[in-house]
Amino acid sequence: KNYLSSIPGHVEEISCLALQHDTQILASASGTSGLNSSQICLWDLQGNLCQRTLSYHEHGIVALAYSRDDRFLISVGKYL
Repeated sequence: KNYLSSIPGHVEEISCLALQHDTQILASASGTSGLNSSQICLWDLQGNLCQRTLSYHEHGIVALAYSRDDRFLISVGKYL
């Protein structure tokens, strides 16, 4: 079973992940589909809950990374 693509909270298949350096928050990104824009979910790993959903990309997200101090999440999207 592919656990990464079956995380509840995403409408589409997960394209990339980023884990904070303190391992408390996991960011997961999924692509676009029809009327749904790309989505980033920020997961509290202790409670296994999506704390926040971000939808700023029109097209697919290809990379995620946290800054060294975990204050910023950087996302890179496709440009068509």
